[in-house]
Amino acid sequence: MAHPTHPMVNETYERFRAELAETLKSFQALAGRLGNAELADVISDLRAHVSEPVLFVVVGEIKAGKSSFINALLGKEVCAVDPAPCTDVIQQIVYAPEPFESDINDHVKRIGLPVDILNQIAIVDTPGTNTVIAHHQEITERFIPNASLVLFVFPAKNPHTRSAWELLEVVTEAWRKRVIFVLQQADLATDRELAVNLEKVKEYATERGVDHPKVFVTSAVLEAAGDPRSGFAAMRTFIHDTVTGGRHFSLKLRSTVDTCDPILDRVSRELDRFRQELAEDSAAVEEIDARLAAGRRQADRDGRFIVDRLLERYDAAAAELRIEFESRLSAPTLFQKALGSVFRRKASASAWVEDLQRRFETRLVADFEDVADAWSGLFNDTLKDLTETVMQTLERIASAPEGTDRLLDLGREKESMVSGIRKKVAQQAGEDFFATALSVDSAAMGSHLVGGGALTLVGAILLATTHVAFLDITGGILTGAGLFLAGGTLVFKRGRILKDLDQGLAEGRARFEGQLTQKLVDSLVAIFEKIGRSVSPLVDYVADRQAQIGPLAQETERIRTRLAELSEAIDRETKG
Repeated sequence: MAHPTHPMVNETYERFRAELAETLKSFQALAGRLGNAELADVISDLRAHVSEPVLFVVVGEIKAGKSSFINALLGKEVCAVDPAPCTDVIQQIVYAPEPFESDINDHVKRIGLPVDILNQIAIVDTPGTNTVIAHHQEITERFIPNASLVLFVFPAKNPHTRSAWELLEVVTEAWRKRVIFVLQQADLATDRELAVNLEKVKEYATERGVDHPKVFVTSAVLEAAGDPRSGFAAMRTFIHDTVTGGRHFSLKLRSTVDTCDPILDRVSRELDRFRQELAEDSAAVEEIDARLAAGRRQADRDGRFIVDRLLERYDAAAAELRIEFESRLSAPTLFQKALGSVFRRKASASAWVEDLQRRFETRLVADFEDVADAWSGLFNDTLKDLTETVMQTLERIASAPEGTDRLLDLGREKESMVSGIRKKVAQQAGEDFFATALSVDSAAMGSHLVGGGALTLVGAILLATTHVAFLDITGGILTGAGLFLAGGTLVFKRGRILKDLDQGLAEGRARFEGQLTQKLVDSLVAIFEKIGRSVSPLVDYVADRQAQIGPLAQETERIRTRLAELSEAIDRETKG
């Protein structure tokens, strides 16, 4: 079989096409990293269009010699030449390292062949138009829009076949694709028949909207014999110069590059906007963190201030307790009470000590409730100010800046995330929530420790703390002194009893201070830490996006630079 006298596909174009396809592959991956599926689909379509071989769609009636024409045009046996009429099936012939056939649907079959020319040109070989006209939608909608060239093949002796011209009408009405006409099997017609039919094809084509129709007269038989009169050399040259040659394809590649430029501009603008948005988010995170740190410090100060006020009440109650105890600690009185325990149990010294203990505890409870009521507002105000500031800061950054068209989906989840954080912070600022979180068991404290209204946070912690502390302090100090009183030698133990009382009150004070500091101060500080943990998703979000934005911007500029270089190379080749 004769080889083409002129390459139909420019080799330089093939190199440019491969480079552009690889760059578009990177661009598609970038679109995926940006989180925009729609943008990724757009780039995927561009990539597929560039990467696909040139598509030739060949149409004509049965026995027009289409298969022989295709083989002769490409210089390869890519289409089976069957003397019997083909079935009503459109064949898409593509390159494949191993031969295969697969049915796409009832009317389309895909055939893969290991023929090198098919790396550059794909063929759609249609059955006779007189059989496919009822199914021409497959051709006009699936293949014609993507075709670089549509070849209408007619028998050289009879180009008047109605169905082929009807199909041309459908094609020209919907698509303005490049169309050429071929009078095939020229070896079967006389010179006069060829001259007459050539003019007739031009007339028919012009009537159907094809301006300046190009008609070629070919013979696959002469081409196989190496006869230059076959007409294929002229056809290949025309196809190269006007359809698949360097200039035409260079313009096609340049068009694809030009399509990418505004998309890259949008990506760059949105990355800049997103970088600015992240800077604002980062500043908000730092502001919230600073507020939380200040809140923790203030909570520590508030808690310690309240502890100091409670200890002042403790000291006052302890001082009065000691005065009363010492005033009763006289030999005649105690001796009388000790003896009375034998004859009058209700007036015993032990009963007096127990009564003193109850009054000491009752006073402490009342005093501590007064302190909780008077000073818990300190912390409540601190917490209120902090949560209001945090809520305002979160509201400020909740939505994307004006003008952002969401080309990037990197920040799409931020709005819902920030909304969830605000809800948590607001919940954590509620009194009932804190009381529940601290697991304050009001019933276990005794009715005298719990008021009728809702507990404040500070009050709840104080009541839980003092309940435990009272057992440690009042449950041992005075009871121990009572044991001395029952000994019968109380006058001689007076100094020892007072010393033990003073030591017990001091130790009780130390234990009480430690428990209050731990339970109250630590609990108040922990509330701000809990709010901080609620805000942590925003902190992680900002850190994660800041780690992404730099590489994304760098990749965008790398793709832009590569496309610009490719565009310049295409321009040089076109001008050359």
